[in-house]
Amino acid sequence: MFYEYDKPLVLLGQSSSQEQAELLRLAQTLHEPGNPFFASPMPKPPRILIPQSFSFHANKNATTTTTTTTNNKNGVVVQIVPDDQLIHNLLMMTTTMRNNNNNNDTTNHQNPPIYAWPDIIVIDTAAAALDEKDDDSNSSSNSDSNPALVMLARRLYHDASLLMIHVNVEPTGAWTRSNDEQARKQALEETVFVPFSDYELCLRNEGILVGNHDDHQSDDNHMDNGNDHGGDDSSSLDDWEHVEWELTRLLARARLIPALPGDRTRSTNTAHLTMGPHTFFLSLSFPDIDQVQPYAAAMCTDVDAMEYRTDLLSCRHSRFELLYGMQQLRRYCRPHAIRVPALPLAASVLEDVMPIVYTVRTQNQAGTFPVTNDDEQDLMFQMLQWGLRGGVEVLDVESAWDETRTKHLLDLAQARYASQILGSHHVVGDEPVTLEEAVRLFEQCALQGRAHGAKVVLSIDSEEKDRLAYEAGLIATELARQEQRPVIPHIALVLGTVGQFSRIINLPFTPVTHERLPTKAAPGQLTAMEIMTTRLLTKIFESKKYAILGHNIAYSVSPQMHGAAFRATKLPHDYVRADVATVQEFVQSDFFNSGDFGGTSVTIPHKQAIIPYMDVLSDEARRIGSVNTVIAKEEYNTNDEEFQRVLYGDNTDWKGIYNPLHRLLGGGGAGSAVDPQRDYALLLGAGGTARAAAFVVAEKLGLQLLYYNRTPSKAAELAESFGGTVVESLEQHDVVEDNSSPVTTSIGRVLDATPGSRVRVVISTLPASANFPLPSWILEQQPVRPIIFDVNYKPYQTSLLEQAIQAGCQVVRGSEMLWEQGIGQFELWTGRTAPYAVMKQVVLENCQVSVLE
Repeated sequence: MFYEYDKPLVLLGQSSSQEQAELLRLAQTLHEPGNPFFASPMPKPPRILIPQSFSFHANKNATTTTTTTTNNKNGVVVQIVPDDQLIHNLLMMTTTMRNNNNNNDTTNHQNPPIYAWPDIIVIDTAAAALDEKDDDSNSSSNSDSNPALVMLARRLYHDASLLMIHVNVEPTGAWTRSNDEQARKQALEETVFVPFSDYELCLRNEGILVGNHDDHQSDDNHMDNGNDHGGDDSSSLDDWEHVEWELTRLLARARLIPALPGDRTRSTNTAHLTMGPHTFFLSLSFPDIDQVQPYAAAMCTDVDAMEYRTDLLSCRHSRFELLYGMQQLRRYCRPHAIRVPALPLAASVLEDVMPIVYTVRTQNQAGTFPVTNDDEQDLMFQMLQWGLRGGVEVLDVESAWDETRTKHLLDLAQARYASQILGSHHVVGDEPVTLEEAVRLFEQCALQGRAHGAKVVLSIDSEEKDRLAYEAGLIATELARQEQRPVIPHIALVLGTVGQFSRIINLPFTPVTHERLPTKAAPGQLTAMEIMTTRLLTKIFESKKYAILGHNIAYSVSPQMHGAAFRATKLPHDYVRADVATVQEFVQSDFFNSGDFGGTSVTIPHKQAIIPYMDVLSDEARRIGSVNTVIAKEEYNTNDEEFQRVLYGDNTDWKGIYNPLHRLLGGGGAGSAVDPQRDYALLLGAGGTARAAAFVVAEKLGLQLLYYNRTPSKAAELAESFGGTVVESLEQHDVVEDNSSPVTTSIGRVLDATPGSRVRVVISTLPASANFPLPSWILEQQPVRPIIFDVNYKPYQTSLLEQAIQAGCQVVRGSEMLWEQGIGQFELWTGRTAPYAVMKQVVLENCQVSVLE
């Protein structure tokens, strides 16, 4: 629903008071420099739009727009807009975009959208609530009967299809609302805030500013940065910072690419990595989530997600308390979340988001939540919807319940959320289950092809049956493959101590406990350390050896990067340098031919020479014409009826180029969208890395290609493979002698051929020692300067990057390409998510040494 969303965001709710104005201040913090939400340069300043009916001190009867500049650092403006005008403009914009899409025209340079990402609409009923106190007859926000607010919210949510987040403020202490005020807010929640929003952010006193309880402030005071916190009932800087972070996380989740059952081609939001081999989630068993805090540091070290067992919480009947508790859990985990993947938003990523598995485990499914009647079953499904509103990564959906309710939940999840669905079933009791029945349970947990993972937990009466779930999972997988249904991760477990071996042999997404926890969430649970140790001792899996293959590669940071990633994920693998003059020397080595060879990174000069030794090439490696990653797999050969080694050749260089550029180009909304007819990428150089760059530009980013190289014939070879135009000059105008025809083809002439054309990206694959400068006119284009990408990671700051930074351009360093392509390699080797922050930090520590020296 909201993938690559480019419309305004709506914050909807009621601040603790007009003076505190938490919603407005949250909108301002999203537009602060450095926030990922506001990471891309925009052709015009971002705006905060406030409907007149809900503006502080605004003339509700005014018909003109009032504009106030509120922050000179980033040019944010606040516009108070008449309600009808706001709706009209948004609906006109939606109609225009729909017509453009129908005509396959994704751009409209003549009439850009009136409102677009990252504009923010703030609807805060605290403003109108004051009017209600002053004059009930003139109030536009009467508590339980508010047709104006309902109409406004409905038009924004349904007709304009805007992303709306309910900011739910429940202050305590001196700021607690009166009973009447709380009743009015509760009525608005039931009629407006919840029905017309998809996500929910919960606050208590985090936004309370010192001295604001009794003092009246003007709108101008609300333009401050909101960081003066303190006092007995007020919040600290860390409290407010986490609220900002949580809002940013919700936005990132909303705009995330949707998960697809059975997909194995993507590396973002895909269950085959989230639930990959040797991944674990920790089942929490506390009745109060605040009890987690003392254990958080220890718990996060060897797990990949936390299971939020709502049925075990004392606050399970309160939507606010459950969502607020989940936010607190994330806060406790943030400083210690070292194994987690990146969560992209706009031009940046969040690196400290501990994934959450949200579970409502019922009484007859080894849980505690009662479902003895329709009302209780309705509440269970409502609680699952609350999990979606909280932006959970994985939603556990028990497969045994009412099909109509289940379908409604899955329809909602598929239409408006990016959460992965884990279908589950627990067999509790002494009644034995046959292998055939267990296979059917896995098929049931697939939820008719809509689940991204399936979890079946059996009960057995003898240790001789402790492989029953595992074998059923294997059969179910093969049946899905034969019948061309989505092949999803199967989590196969057996309850109790009698089934502990099932947790050893179950490789994907195993639920675990921790030695520090006072109680286990389920009988028979083991710790991640116990499971990994036993797997190694029993040789269920073995350590592997990896290397970087190249020549004169003492400078390489890959051993430090991948070594740190293996340690962070508790994988017992080694990574070394294989510095050889020829590929033949490497393939004849004991290292390459040993049984514990897992694969290699490949760098210059061997990326092409390694290809003949591969058994299988990925489409990307074949298209680019080089291999930078070798994966060794043991696969069963049905002809010979034995396992044999198969070498796969892949290329992740393109991911190292694509990921940062896609974030910068695609994350900024309508102002940063790519126009495939007028937007160009200039590629400097024509070597092996240039081929990966050309592949990215032509087949992934949708930009036109311009090549510039000292030897034009080599650039022409790239143009023949990937399309585009070779230019011989980077000047704005052709070089002409004696009024004759141009001597050279300039980049300026190519751009002038189509009015409105511009260089959006410059990718330099030239050696850093070339000290190649760009003409200033390219760097100083308006309204948006180009992104400058230098693939060299040493030195950290090349002369080209220094020139670009001085010109005000966004830059991508080769160090970012290094860790992004390295993450792709780690995922190919291990089949699980990579520890993004760990790999990034190691690269930066090693690459920035040159700057410090």
